[in-house]
Amino acid sequence: MKYIIFLSLSILFVMTSCGDDADCTEAGVDQEQANFNTSLDLLISTYNADPSEDNCKKLKEESEEFIEFLEGLRTCADIDQNSLESAISQAENNLINIPC
Repeated sequence: MKYIIFLSLSILFVMTSCGDDADCTEAGVDQEQANFNTSLDLLISTYNADPSEDNCKKLKEESEEFIEFLEGLRTCADIDQNSLESAISQAENNLINIPC
């Protein structure tokens, strides 16, 4: 059985300030999100083609890092926090569905 994780993040970014742990600039957030999307898309495709334990673990680890990235954005003052919390919740639900 193949597992597909749908990751969507629709947060309006109007960044001006944030805490020390996150790059809250629009360009910084956009670039990091794009990097995760590319990596996760590749890992999902790889896992769907070969659902081995190793590929599953790689997908799960990257998904956990994506959640950590999103959680780090909580310190960004100008991010829509409701949308962010929704994205975190969705990512956590996706992580639960990874079978390893």
